[in-house]
Amino acid sequence: QIEGLRKIKAALLEFNDKGITEIVGKNNMGKTSVIDAIEILLKGFKYNEKGMTTTGMDKTTIIGTVGPWTIKRVITDKTNRLEVVNEEGLSPKKPQDFLDTLINELTFDPQPFLEKNPNDKLKFIMDLLKIDFTAENERVQEKEDERLEVGRDIKNAGEFKEPEKVEPVDTADLTKQIEDIRIGNEKEKKKINLINTLNEKFATFSNYHQGIEDKDLAAKIKKVVDTFDKMVETLPRPKYISSEELDTKLANASETNKKATNYTNYIAWKEKKEKLVKKQEELKNGILKIRNEKLLKLEKIKMPVEGLKITEEGLYFNDIFCENWSKSMGWKIALSLCETMQPDLRAIFLDNGESMDKDTRKELDKWAREHDIQVILTIVDAIPDDLQEGVFYIEEGGVFNKAGECVPEVIDEPEPESPDQEFDTNIPNIDQKEDHSNAQQPDLFNFE
Repeated sequence: QIEGLRKIKAALLEFNDKGITEIVGKNNMGKTSVIDAIEILLKGFKYNEKGMTTTGMDKTTIIGTVGPWTIKRVITDKTNRLEVVNEEGLSPKKPQDFLDTLINELTFDPQPFLEKNPNDKLKFIMDLLKIDFTAENERVQEKEDERLEVGRDIKNAGEFKEPEKVEPVDTADLTKQIEDIRIGNEKEKKKINLINTLNEKFATFSNYHQGIEDKDLAAKIKKVVDTFDKMVETLPRPKYISSEELDTKLANASETNKKATNYTNYIAWKEKKEKLVKKQEELKNGILKIRNEKLLKLEKIKMPVEGLKITEEGLYFNDIFCENWSKSMGWKIALSLCETMQPDLRAIFLDNGESMDKDTRKELDKWAREHDIQVILTIVDAIPDDLQEGVFYIEEGGVFNKAGECVPEVIDEPEPESPDQEFDTNIPNIDQKEDHSNAQQPDLFNFE
């Protein structure tokens, strides 16, 4: 029941027990005011909006029933009075807290979930399931940052073609070896000179004995010469060592050492790069390990909707990414979430129903009937000549259906004496442990 809300002076809407109840009319005729009235009644945060109360009226009154509870909110320029009473005449001590236990954003209106971007959809589901990967994500980010830095170092290291392996040359050692060979060759040369001198002398002596007539003396001299020849033959031959190879090495030492340095630098580069690549792989495996830990956590969580799945890429339903869900699929998921989050769900209030195609609306009605849920749906459309059964039409703030105008009986209720006066049902205290609400948070229900 609505009295004095914007264009609606007085209206009484009795919604279908289950399934869709459509509220049809052109823009700015009062359709959204019906949905707003329900939200104001339950949440109360839109009161005192400028121009909210119908011109010429001093207050806005909204009355509705949710299960056994009758809810009434009376709003003036200075007051916002809420009454909640059940069929037995009992009222919760904190009416707004009580209502908050019955209604949350999604069960009140699934559209915000559908309108969220993929990241916000994922966050919504994770918050719903109390999944918190903050610590894991921080660890992954640290490793990703370090991996990025290592990757930059690898890139900056560039490529290095493997050069010829060349050993460095010690020029001082080569010079010493060449000098030792020279000294050794000088000694050998002296030996040869000595032998040559002896050979020359004995050759003279040998020639001399051939002219001696004394045969005995000549024989003795010949014997001495033969002995000398044999002795000379037994002497070790002088050994000359060539320093040509060492001389070449020494001459090419500068170029050789350049090549050796190049190879040494290559080995150092290779070891450094291999170390960086190994570090990068370790970081990659560390990130993969953390991600696997997250996946293991997700595998243990029961999803609120069959087919709904959380992966590292985002939120999926039957392997379809949330950004690619069709309207009907999105509604199916949103409504299933409503049902899961609020098992006692009885009503859903939706604006902009004209955005739904016929099939989506049909599926929504079927789902609502199967689950015994009321769906109040506003639709921007012209009022047809042939009015449909069970549909409310709004024109210039007036509400009517096929049976005629929908207006309540006139209620003349006095206002409280002051803005601070609380509504008092004069109901005696009852046992706090007795729960008449079927709500999920009985500790909020201190009845009086």
